[in-house]
Amino acid sequence: MGSPNLSLDGGLSNGDGVTELMQQLAALLLWRTGAILVNPLSQFTLLSGAQSPVYIDCLAAMRSPSTMKTLAALMASLVRLRYIEADVIAGIEMAGIPFATHLASAMNLPLTIVRKAPKPYGSGNDIEGFVSPGSTVLLVDDVLLEGKTKIRCLERLRAADLVVEDTVVVFDRLQGGIAALERKSLRVHALTNMDVAISIGMSHAFLDSDTTDVLLSYVKRLRR
Repeated sequence: MGSPNLSLDGGLSNGDGVTELMQQLAALLLWRTGAILVNPLSQFTLLSGAQSPVYIDCLAAMRSPSTMKTLAALMASLVRLRYIEADVIAGIEMAGIPFATHLASAMNLPLTIVRKAPKPYGSGNDIEGFVSPGSTVLLVDDVLLEGKTKIRCLERLRAADLVVEDTVVVFDRLQGGIAALERKSLRVHALTNMDVAISIGMSHAFLDSDTTDVLLSYVKRLRR
């Protein structure tokens, strides 16, 4: 499964129009690799325990090396577009690791891994890889739901005397995660989100009208 024929060279300083194009391309890539799963009849259980007719499995993108490369290029472009500073890229265990790895490679920056809990054997590390105190760390993960996992990782990084002000996620479900992280002084930069994914799903025939209605109703209920 290849990536759309769209060049990422040049033109990445045009502001909101470019960001919108990047969001649309990222959503299309996720649809094409089967990362966006929809089942209006049998609900998915989310990490929060809530039920949802849509589940985002960004790791499905790993089946396509060209897609991972393109997503990394889009993330790197977003970092530059938003003037995000970083000495180190930190991936959250485990789904954030492949995206952080590709991003670190694309930006030629060191990589570290933040465990959700300290390693239960050996070194007992909760942060893998050497990071100098005072370094600015860019936190990377796959999906943003409520932000609880990111907050735990953020607190451990800051406790290690690291500067963490920004996080990049592949997909924001738009379910309150941004507000929760902003309360922790962490800026969120999402490559794409639920609204864009539904729009792309409709325009590229990944969604039929009945399923679209189910998703729109679900999103509307969440935002009441």
